[in-house]
Amino acid sequence: MKTGTLAFAFIFVFFGGCSRAPSTTAVFDHYLNKTFGLSIAADEHYYLIISSYGCIGCIEVVFEELMRHLPTSSSHKFTWIVSSDQQKYLSRLDQYNVLIDKNNDIGNAALNIANLTTIRTVKGEVKEIKNLGSKEDAERFLNDIN
Repeated sequence: MKTGTLAFAFIFVFFGGCSRAPSTTAVFDHYLNKTFGLSIAADEHYYLIISSYGCIGCIEVVFEELMRHLPTSSSHKFTWIVSSDQQKYLSRLDQYNVLIDKNNDIGNAALNIANLTTIRTVKGEVKEIKNLGSKEDAERFLNDIN
């Protein structure tokens, strides 16, 4: 009887584990590793992504709001990931760590990325993904980080 139960448990774990989609953390870490040779930061960190997807006007409004109020004193906590077709923003990001996604690989990752997106990580794990599409979204994000 114990052998049958053990075999069932093994089959359940084996097949159950194979059918699960990878976690958001695994997907984002794989993207960072494949595209930039990096891993998710160990400390609390914010990745701000300007993607190719979304409303260009929304991205501009959110970007301007963030540039006015994002704390430069803690710029080490922020990494900007900019798709290759959005490089017009680079000149304003010189005090931050910036990664250029030359092939827009973030658009192919199984993540909810649109407009200007923030990914908050803590201890190497994705804790939150927010799509910012308005000035109000940007203000809420800025309030959350302060």
